Amino acid sequence: MKLISCYIDNFGMLSASHYSFRDGLNSVLSKNGTGKSTLVGFIKAMLYGIGETRKVDIAENDRKKYAPWQGGRFGGSLTFSVADKTYTIERSFGTKASLDEFRLIDTKSGAVSTDFTENLGEELFGIDRDGFERTVLFSEKNLLGKNDNKSISGKLSDLVGTEFDIGEYDKAMAMLEEKRKFYFKRGGGGEIGTLKKDLSVVQGTLDSLSDLSAKSTAEVAEIHSLEGEIRTLEEKSEKIRHNVERIGIIKENLAKEAVYQDMLSTLKTEEERLLNVKAFFKTEIPSQRELDDITKKKAQLEATLGKREFISSSEYIALGSFFRYPTSFEEIDSVLDLSSATDRLEEEKGRFEEGFDEYSEKAKTLFKKRLPTQDNLIKLRELANEKTKTINKTTAIICALMFALGIVFGLVVSYFAFALSAVALLVFLLAGRVQKPNTALTDALTAIDDSLVNMHPNDAIDEVERRINEYASLEKQRQDKVNALSAKIRENQTVIRAFLAKFPSTSSTPYTDTIKEIKDKYLKYYSMQMAREHIARNDCDSPYTTAELSAQINTFVAKFNVKTSNPLEEIQRALAEYTVQSQTVSKMRLQCEDYKARHSLVGKNAPTEDLSGEGDVTSLKKITDEIALRRENLQALLRKHEATMNEFARRDELTARENILKEQLDAYERELATVQNTMHYLKCACDSITDRYLGKTVEGFKKYQKEISGVDGEFSLDTEFSLSKTEGSQTHPESSYSRGTRDLYALSIRLSLIDSLYEDELPFIILDDPFIAFDDEKVQRAKAVLKKLASKRQIIYLTCAQSRAI
Repeated sequence: MKLISCYIDNFGMLSASHYSFRDGLNSVLSKNGTGKSTLVGFIKAMLYGIGETRKVDIAENDRKKYAPWQGGRFGGSLTFSVADKTYTIERSFGTKASLDEFRLIDTKSGAVSTDFTENLGEELFGIDRDGFERTVLFSEKNLLGKNDNKSISGKLSDLVGTEFDIGEYDKAMAMLEEKRKFYFKRGGGGEIGTLKKDLSVVQGTLDSLSDLSAKSTAEVAEIHSLEGEIRTLEEKSEKIRHNVERIGIIKENLAKEAVYQDMLSTLKTEEERLLNVKAFFKTEIPSQRELDDITKKKAQLEATLGKREFISSSEYIALGSFFRYPTSFEEIDSVLDLSSATDRLEEEKGRFEEGFDEYSEKAKTLFKKRLPTQDNLIKLRELANEKTKTINKTTAIICALMFALGIVFGLVVSYFAFALSAVALLVFLLAGRVQKPNTALTDALTAIDDSLVNMHPNDAIDEVERRINEYASLEKQRQDKVNALSAKIRENQTVIRAFLAKFPSTSSTPYTDTIKEIKDKYLKYYSMQMAREHIARNDCDSPYTTAELSAQINTFVAKFNVKTSNPLEEIQRALAEYTVQSQTVSKMRLQCEDYKARHSLVGKNAPTEDLSGEGDVTSLKKITDEIALRRENLQALLRKHEATMNEFARRDELTARENILKEQLDAYERELATVQNTMHYLKCACDSITDRYLGKTVEGFKKYQKEISGVDGEFSLDTEFSLSKTEGSQTHPESSYSRGTRDLYALSIRLSLIDSLYEDELPFIILDDPFIAFDDEKVQRAKAVLKKLASKRQIIYLTCAQSRAI
């Protein structure tokens, strides 16, 4: 392969520059700073591209280093020949690799060629960019750099591009080393070290949980014992509660029976009064209409007997003024009935207001002692939430003895005995205080209702709240009834007052008595009117004669036990009293029957129940407190046992975790051994392969170093191309020699590598002033070697010194 020409658009300091290359030796003599090294960088960029790098140092970042100084298109073209074909590479470069452009043109056809890709350098030389710089490209800068390169080694051993490319050796070793560090690092690091630490912690924790079985068995036995005590106390409490409730019900029924008997006694008294009133009526009870008719006839009789004197009296004139607005017996009777009905409504309203109604009776059964308020309910909840503690005397005594013994033995026997005092103090802190009964809450519940003390505190408070709400509902119903009665009473009174407004100087209350007075006056006024009309017609005859009227009146009066001179008024009063008393007795009978039905009473002849039995409210309260205390202890024990069972579950989890860690540790240790063996065998294999090509490289080196130095010597080259020389019985590395000698050795190695790498298609060689450190004799010998090589291959030699020019 050889270079033909290149054109540089813009590359570093070079711009619009053209270079042509001939066969053999191409010598370029130019001053420093004229672009010789930039030309070399351009040729390398055309073959390999610039690549991507993030290095900040411009000397190590070719994309920054060779960016055009003057701007413009970054790139150019390079024409070369290989295998009887000529190609032109066109490349342009951007600020990053993704913006670069590449095109390969077959110069004979002018068409774009696909014979090579943009990785053209590797495809032509079989080595990467680094290998190219260590073989084909010679410069004063990189001459003393390391010569080892896996692509060079692979090409020397004919492994480049095969399935077992030795160029992948570094990657494989790096991956294996990374895997080894994953498993193991110095100082106990890595996954294996972490697993061992975790396994140690798990096993230590399992050792501390070895006594769980005995602890759990003891806790279960204690729980069963405590549950048995609670059941026994609850059975006893239930018996006492049933007896207390039974006695309470009996006493309540007896009290209700006593009330019922009082009601019956009052009813009997009223019935006797009714009989006494009824005795006034010999045969039958007259109706109000009958009494009114007789009263009218008496008025007619009096009018007939009194004639004009009667109808012109001042009484008649006064009555006429009183009834200046017309009315009638029908209107008066209607308003009188409405007034009586209103009186009954007033009585009913009074019963509701005073609490003698079904709603009040039911409400009274909700709370046996007193009605709690919402503030009382809040206070109950506060009492229930209070956690009262008291000292467990037995535990306190035991702990005090342990503490004292620990102090004594610690001073006399061993300081380790002080631990007993610490244990005693810890035990007292954990178990020395127990929950005591909440007597304040129990007293508050007892003050409301004895039946609440046997309930769980929270259930009892919820029951109080439920009863308060039910009481409020019943109270609302009672108040709604009162409001309805009040509305009806106001409606009736409006009608009554409208009627009374027709008459002057009438008292407003009681309405019924006032209306009756109006009716009495109207009866008299009506009779006088009838007499007046009779006299005005000059007709003293009436439907009845005076004798007939007198006889009818006397016959009617004879039916009653009258004792006064005004029998009709006496009969009127007796009839009114009878009516009122009849209504009173009837109402009381209904009340007695209703009370008896509502309370399921059997009467005073019911058998007397036994009020004896086991326990009372005080004993019930005491046993309830005992149950509450044991329940608190049971809950504490259950929580403790739950923690123990959680430890059991934790132990099972830890055992499973231990097995997993052991299996994983075993697997990781096997994998680490595999990685270490693989690294060992891979290095052995790589060294074995490298040894095969070192021989011819060493021979070529000896040849070139003798031609340049003029002396022979015993040399050795390792697989990393590190050179050493044996002089006498001593072996010295190349670093022991001067710069000029080291440059000579490096140049010889490079030339021998080119001979070993390329036997068929010889590449061009670029030398960028590599003889700076040579003395004059070695410079002349080196130039002679280059001239000799130029007969077989293309050489591009660049220098800035006339003495080193060829």
